Amino acid sequence: MCMSCLSSAEAVVISAGSVLTLAKGAVDRVGDALAGRHPIERQQAAWDANAGFVASLGLDPAGVLGARPAVSEPAGVGLVAATA
Repeated sequence: MCMSCLSSAEAVVISAGSVLTLAKGAVDRVGDALAGRHPIERQQAAWDANAGFVASLGLDPAGVLGARPAVSEPAGVGLVAATA
């Protein structure tokens, strides 16, 4: 199928799918904010789900996906504890 052969009905379906995908992401973020869930927790849950799939394929999740997302300390926290 060439891009110039795209019908208007197909363009509407593709556009609607794109809008729904963007809206789902926004709804998920708002739901997480209302539930008090940190964005890193959602990233970790997604990483865990993807790692399970990658492991089922016989691959190393850390090698394919990289390191699991981690919550970083705010700047200066280690310095305050070390000097106190």
